[in-house]
Amino acid sequence: MRSESYLYLIPVLTYILVSLTVAKKPASEAPNRFVQLDGLRGFLALGVVVCHAHTWFFYGKDGQFIERGIALDVQLGRVPVALFFAITSFLFINNLLRSPDPSWRRYVIGRLFRLIPVFAAVGVIAIGLVHFRNNGILRVSLHDFSYGSLTWLTACLFSTPLNLDVGEPSNRIIAGVDWTLRHEWLFYLTLPFIGFLLSKKRTLRYFMWVIVTIGVIVVTARPILFSVTNLQFIPGAVVAVIYHYRRAWMERWVTHRAFGWVTLVSFVTILVMHWSQWMLLPITMMLGCTIVNHRLTSILSFRGFQYLGQQTYSIYLTHGLVMYIMFTHVTGREWLHNVSAYNYWVLMGGNMLLILGLSHVLHVFVELPAIELGRCIVLRTDSFGSFFKRK
Repeated sequence: MRSESYLYLIPVLTYILVSLTVAKKPASEAPNRFVQLDGLRGFLALGVVVCHAHTWFFYGKDGQFIERGIALDVQLGRVPVALFFAITSFLFINNLLRSPDPSWRRYVIGRLFRLIPVFAAVGVIAIGLVHFRNNGILRVSLHDFSYGSLTWLTACLFSTPLNLDVGEPSNRIIAGVDWTLRHEWLFYLTLPFIGFLLSKKRTLRYFMWVIVTIGVIVVTARPILFSVTNLQFIPGAVVAVIYHYRRAWMERWVTHRAFGWVTLVSFVTILVMHWSQWMLLPITMMLGCTIVNHRLTSILSFRGFQYLGQQTYSIYLTHGLVMYIMFTHVTGREWLHNVSAYNYWVLMGGNMLLILGLSHVLHVFVELPAIELGRCIVLRTDSFGSFFKRK
């Protein structure tokens, strides 16, 4: 990574300084909520942004949209994604260990209204961009365009977003991050089966949930069912099991100063070297430290960092969109081909502000209302269920 690439940090550091000034007290931790994980998510999302910024820079030079550069450039994308998977796994497995018999109806509604609306909003923009680029002319069949649009509006639930145009892949509009949602959905679909194994009340209804989810997995997730990427959910499950059954032991050892130093060194090592195959252990250690070693990760609990963490999903989906619009419709690909590294990263500093602004808009006007709507639907269905039970 050249020194110019650090220019993107200027707006990020400004955000952090404002957060530290405004929020001098740590955010209060609600029961069973891990506020440090919320703060960590925000920084992980910024790492993915930097990785794809490097991808766009090299794409402008030789036309190949692939991750490259020094190890840190690449690992800033791979390691955060693996940690995202581990955090998701920890939170849901931990909840199942505490309550093996949750309301799966609430769970399904919650996931649908949490993931689909924001992705659908970005999908609408992507569809509009394809139309704009082609002057409103369809370059694929109406059937392919309609089905492709549906895959964009359902957040990869049934398929990765299909191309809406010939030539350039449409998912480049979101920097190709759609593949991670496929693995997220697969993990969510396995939870009823995991809960069934942990539950002491293996009712017929519970068994039917398992059958339904297995059927959905076979139909929609078969291509990625045996992908090695799914192993990145294991660190979260391991930490959840240790935290649930050996919490005192975990707090005694993980909070030790030596463990913290070993964790930091190992985590930095996988960031600066192409050792993706060895990163599960450092990620497990980092996740454990984030959960219980608050001396090491206390800064992540500041309210400003918490808010950044709450916007993680929006940042994750919008950063590619902002870069695509900037380098395709504003500056143009010719500028991207000729620009110097210094001028590119100066522009990326401005892009970072646009990314944070757009993610804020999506978070406030799409993500939060959708989550609240999901809660209202859950409450309404609960009231209907109670009514029929009384009848």
